[in-house]
Formats: sequence, C-alpha cells, structure tokens
Amino acid sequence: MSRIFLLLLIALISTKSMANGEISTTDTDVIQSNSKQIKEARSLIKYGDIYLKQANYPLAAEYYEKALNIADESDLDEIRIEYYSSKAKLYHSQNRRSVALVNYSNAAVIAEQLQNYQSLATIYSNTAYIYYELSDNQTARNYLLKALEIAKKEEFKNSFAEYYYNLSIIYKKLGQVDESEEAYEDYLNSRKFYSGAFYKLPEKRYAIKWSAEVEDNDSEYYQTDTIILQGLNKITAKTSTFTLPIGAEVKLGSLEIRVRSCWKSPPESLPNNKALIEVLEHDNKIDNARQIFYGWIISSSPSLNSLEHQVYDIKLIDCRNRAAR
Repeated sequence: MSRIFLLLLIALISTKSMANGEISTTDTDVIQSNSKQIKEARSLIKYGDIYLKQANYPLAAEYYEKALNIADESDLDEIRIEYYSSKAKLYHSQNRRSVALVNYSNAAVIAEQLQNYQSLATIYSNTAYIYYELSDNQTARNYLLKALEIAKKEEFKNSFAEYYYNLSIIYKKLGQVDESEEAYEDYLNSRKFYSGAFYKLPEKRYAIKWSAEVEDNDSEYYQTDTIILQGLNKITAKTSTFTLPIGAEVKLGSLEIRVRSCWKSPPESLPNNKALIEVLEHDNKIDNARQIFYGWIISSSPSLNSLEHQVYDIKLIDCRNRAAR
C-alpha cells in the first residue's frame, strides 16, 4: 500500500512541476540533444563552405546534404534555413541562378515562419543581387527594399550601408536619379554605424558569357518584340511551338512560361538569340504555383543554362520583330 502511495505522490509532484512551467528531465534531454545536433549540423555546413570557397562543388554539396539529414532527423528548421541558403550560394557560384533563387525562396519561407528576421533580410538581399545579375532591376529593387525594411524595423544597423549603397546602384540602372542620389546620401550617413567592407554591386552590367563561340558584347545585340519557343514533353515526345509577344504568358502542361525579354545578335555576327524567361509549375492538388526557373536561355547553347524538369524541356528558337517575317 505504501508503494502505491509513493508512486501517486511522485506522479503528483511531476504534474505540479509541469503545471508550474518547470522543465522535466525528458524535456531537458531533448533540448540538450537538439543543441548537440545543431552544433554538429553547423560544423558540416562550415566544412561545406570551405569546399565551396575552393570551388570543390561536389564535396561542398555532400557536406550540405549531411547537415540536411541531421535537420530532417531532428526537425531543425533553423538548420534548414542555413542549408537552403548554402545550397543557393553553391548554385550561384556555378551560375545556376534559377536554382539558386528557388533555394533562397525555400529558405525565406522557413525564416519567415520562425521570425528569423536577420536571416530573412540576408536572404532577400542575396536574392536581389541575383536578379540584378539577370538585369531584372525592378525585382532586384523590390527585394532589396524588403531587406532594408526589415533592417530598419529590427535595427540591424550594420546592414544599412550595404543596402543603401546597392540601392543607389539599382535606382541608377532604373533611371531613377533622385532616388539614387537619396539612397547614396543615406549610405554616407549610415557609415557611422558600420565602416567595414561589404558587398558592392558592379556598376557595369553584369557580364554573362552566352556561349563559347560568341563573344558577349551586348552593345551589338538588339532587343526584339517577339519570341519563338519550342516546348517538348520528354515522355510523349510531343513538341509545341509558341510565337509570343514580349511580356506574354503561355501554358506548357503544368508549366507556365513568362517571357521577359528577347535579344538577337546582329546580322554580321554568328547567329544567336538570348531570352530572359520565368517558369512556374502549378500543382493542381494545392492550387498553387512555384517558380522553378528564372534566367537566360540561349539558342546557340541550349544546355548552358536550361530548365531542369523531369517531364518538360524548353528551347529558344528565335527572337524577331513582328515586321520581320
């Protein structure tokens, strides 16, 4: 009888401790275990970063994946943010900008859910810099303004100088002279908070080498108002050809293709075309769309920067003006 009473007493004390908000031994073990897993995962990400700096991309990816395995086993969302951000940097280093943007988008969703605003601001600024490289200055501006808004609200003053300086560059590209000058003045004022080095966007247009045969000289390319694309269903081998005005959207199965711009090489040069497109994939089950590609495709080198999809392939056929038939 005394043993039963003792067990009831222990249970009562334990229940009272939990009601008072005290942490049980089991909870303490979980916290300590998670702390150990977080430390191990972050060490793996650091090793991956070292290999990334050495341009050893396979080893960098291997260490990042090991960190993700730990995050998945222990349900560590903070590590998932670091994983997706690191993978984005990896793809960016390989000039696979569309895949980098997808990974930054994944990291941003988790960072917002966790209210990890420091990470979210960094993700937005890095996203802005990729769009700048793609010459999509409006989207670059919008993301950098979002990063700046977070930095102001959370008083991340060390980030002010970087964001204001790069905003001044983007505004200049957009022809918004007054905004550019205002942002640069804010940059000078913010140097009192942080006087160290930071990433600066190049003022010259970001150079992308379109193919091994054609020298990249954008001053010779001219913009057209019409694009011709070919879509391929790799399972059925069915092809579809689309002739679209710039700014149009078209469906290819579950994909939605948005045309941003199309450029053609001059007649005296080797034939080449390059187009900036965005591709979204629609999921009928959740009635939602996610971006799976944003970048340049090149007619002379289709594999240089192509859509990676298990069912569909998109190829640029030609850039032309409506008058030219």
